[in-house]
Amino acid sequence: YLAGEPLDKRLDRCGRLTPVETARIVQHVCRALSKAHSVGIVHRDLKPENVFLVRDDEDGSDIAKVVDFGIAKVVDGSGDESSTRTGSVLGTPSYMSPEQARGLRSVDHRSDLWSVAVIAFRCVVGRLPFQGEAVGDVLVNLCTGPIPVPSELVSNLPAGFDEWMARALSRIPDERFASATELSDALGAVCGLTQRLLPITDDTPAYDSDARSGALAHSATTPAPADGGETHPSGIVVRQGGLEDPPAAPTVVVPS
Repeated sequence: YLAGEPLDKRLDRCGRLTPVETARIVQHVCRALSKAHSVGIVHRDLKPENVFLVRDDEDGSDIAKVVDFGIAKVVDGSGDESSTRTGSVLGTPSYMSPEQARGLRSVDHRSDLWSVAVIAFRCVVGRLPFQGEAVGDVLVNLCTGPIPVPSELVSNLPAGFDEWMARALSRIPDERFASATELSDALGAVCGLTQRLLPITDDTPAYDSDARSGALAHSATTPAPADGGETHPSGIVVRQGGLEDPPAAPTVVVPS
């Protein structure tokens, strides 16, 4: 049983999160992704609805868990892939990478890293980086539109945040961060986090570009989900059918 709330509900309530809060969530998400990617699993549908903030009553903090691997892709050591074929587009348009939007068979773990960057953008800026009136407009914008600069939309961001986002949202996969750990560590350095796996709290103060906050490293085992899902050996919660509430941004499946 997961006691808490999905990240999208937190954002609906708060509007935006501070860079420090966002970096903490990204650290937890990237820990799960590192384990998934190490065994050849690519999530392909990372979005706030699939990041669940589990409440830890002992210290009043939250631990971010990645849920719903319903359209995950598995790549074995030989390069064989399952649950994908060229020309099929699976995922949530606003959060999918350009290569995923194009239906390329070569989608790999770096597509998940793009999605994490979009989540971070939504948390810090309060809106999505690529928008449109219809799904087609969103896909065109994320594939060809200008990459937005966070500091042009909100003030008082830490130095280096724009550069981190530009690399994380590079349309060329080879130019992105190479791994979830590298992406997370780089954001932590930008935001001044000195520890990994920091707990997420509701009372984090407003961001001060001169402040540097840290906390004791915190880890927790993942409880078995109550909705008939299962826990992957890596400790990632695997759910069938997603969360109880319908997601605000539906997953789109477009066959070729």
